[in-house]
Amino acid sequence: MASDVLLFDRKLSCSEAMRFGLVSEVVEADGEDDFQQKIAEKADKIASLPPGAIADMKRLVRGWEKEELHRVNKAETDLLEKRWQSEEFMGAAMAFLSRKNK
Repeated sequence: MASDVLLFDRKLSCSEAMRFGLVSEVVEADGEDDFQQKIAEKADKIASLPPGAIADMKRLVRGWEKEELHRVNKAETDLLEKRWQSEEFMGAAMAFLSRKNK
């Protein structure tokens, strides 16, 4: 699935995003007004929670995520730099540019 999304710019449906853990909830609504009401209710519920506890929880959850994101980002940029310097990339870029100039 991840390969399809990355290689072919495939869009995920909301149910797929839910199944893969990319979203925590899918809101079903009957029209825009119903959707806005449900979102407002959810926002009110979140706003009623203790702010200090929420901030601490976010730091705990995002702390390891941030470290992992930095690690993955470094690996990705190293790989991109390698790919951009490859003969394969140069050939593909030249072919693309020559098509655009026609």
